[in-house]
Amino acid sequence: MPRQRRDQSKLLRVARLPNGLPTAATNARGLEMAGELEALIAKLRDFHDGIPVSPSEAVMFLGEEDMDVGTTWRSTLECLLADRLEPALAELRKLAACKPPKKEGQ
Repeated sequence: MPRQRRDQSKLLRVARLPNGLPTAATNARGLEMAGELEALIAKLRDFHDGIPVSPSEAVMFLGEEDMDVGTTWRSTLECLLADRLEPALAELRKLAACKPPKKEGQ
């Protein structure tokens, strides 16, 4: 089985209670995935921080000059982190913190 397919099947395997709610194993896997996403976010921040800031960056952001490659990369990474990856990380952590409801009498 190709690696990508194996990885996807691992993501689809979640233990569930009879009522369909996720178990602690699902939450643990979600936390593991959140950790992996957090590591990717850190790598992207390091990549962003390693790209030199153009002396004309402010003028480029005002639209008075075309953006250079470095400024385009920095801007794209900032948006990707703030708009997509950091919210996704927060959602994964929130879901992983969910507890199955207790049965009556517990």
